[in-house]
Amino acid sequence: MPVSHFFLAAFIAQHVGEVGGDMVKSSMSGIKTWHNINGAPWEGEYRWVELARHTANKEGTAFRREQRGPVTIKHMIALRAALDLSIPFHAAIWATAMAAFWGCRHLGKLTIPSLDKFDPKLHVTCSARTKRINTNGAIATSVPLPWTKSIRDRGGKLILTARDDDLCPNKAFANHVCVNKDTPADAPLFAFMAKDGNWSPMTKDWFMRFCNAAWQKAALLRDFGHSFRIGGSTELLLAGVPCEIVAALGGWTSLAFLLY
Repeated sequence: MPVSHFFLAAFIAQHVGEVGGDMVKSSMSGIKTWHNINGAPWEGEYRWVELARHTANKEGTAFRREQRGPVTIKHMIALRAALDLSIPFHAAIWATAMAAFWGCRHLGKLTIPSLDKFDPKLHVTCSARTKRINTNGAIATSVPLPWTKSIRDRGGKLILTARDDDLCPNKAFANHVCVNKDTPADAPLFAFMAKDGNWSPMTKDWFMRFCNAAWQKAALLRDFGHSFRIGGSTELLLAGVPCEIVAALGGWTSLAFLLY
């Protein structure tokens, strides 16, 4: 004692969706009272604690869906082994996977629900003005997103930070842009050239079918679209990336990602 604001936020996040907001409020009140009795400073007013409480109130007891497992590094290695990055479709698959995983973004923001559901107001296009960033020696590519779930049409940014291995999202994105250079500017960002010379958008169904087929062949568990975001954020946290950086990277406005 005192309990730090980080542990208070983690305590709340651990129980989000399992109990209602009132239960979280009562628990925090009890902890605060104990601090007051012992004359210890209270850190429950810090921003991260407030964000965690907001998440608890929002989710409540209605959150009953079973938590989905993450896409792991093993999944990504198995997927890479199933790809020939000189093939347009495969190049788009790998770039999408790397962006969803290391960019900690919803797969629905990077793929199209179906061939007739493309909306440039919601989905990023090939004409997006990507930027090359060099921060303290770290190279990254920044791609503007027109719409996100948390802040809607205010948009966000997909950040792809370079790595020194085969799981580099920068290299995957650059390869996709090169192999699929003939896709039109108004096509979805991860569109690919088809054998007939026309282009096709990367749909979520096509993407997940390919991924799960590769994982089944490698005797790995089947995963879902959201599992990429879960896996990427988990890997970053385990690597020691500060939680506030991970939150900003994935566009979270609360500590919901700590549930992963």
